[in-house]
Amino acid sequence: MRPQEETFRVAYLHADGSMPPPHHTEWQITVNSAGEGRLRYWPNYPAPDVPVWERGFVVEDLSALEAALRRVEAAAPPQMPARLPVGGSICRVACLRGEAAERVLFSGPHSLASAALRTLCGLLRALTPAVVWDEMARRREQYRRAWEAD
Repeated sequence: MRPQEETFRVAYLHADGSMPPPHHTEWQITVNSAGEGRLRYWPNYPAPDVPVWERGFVVEDLSALEAALRRVEAAAPPQMPARLPVGGSICRVACLRGEAAERVLFSGPHSLASAALRTLCGLLRALTPAVVWDEMARRREQYRRAWEAD
């Protein structure tokens, strides 16, 4: 177990751009300093009648994630333009270290994320095993077919 001051949890939420149901998806990846990861997946706009699928996974080597997270935390927050771009996906990345309050590192359109943040997001996605993503894709396709059959 790591000392308390080194504990962390990072969360990356992705939401597709505005699309008619059931073509919109959202998902959140969380990983903590113990190497415990979790993917939460919504196959449509989150609502009481939309399922949320979850799968846990283990990250054996956290060194790349910790380095990418430190780069993002050290960088200045991105400057948001007065008018945000219309359309496209959005993301929210937040980190909790030790007992400190959660710090939002970015919340906005993917297109405005820094290179360091895009690297962190890509890494979190890659750390989620392919078998987990494959399961979500299969379940989403079943959900889409059921939606369109109604």
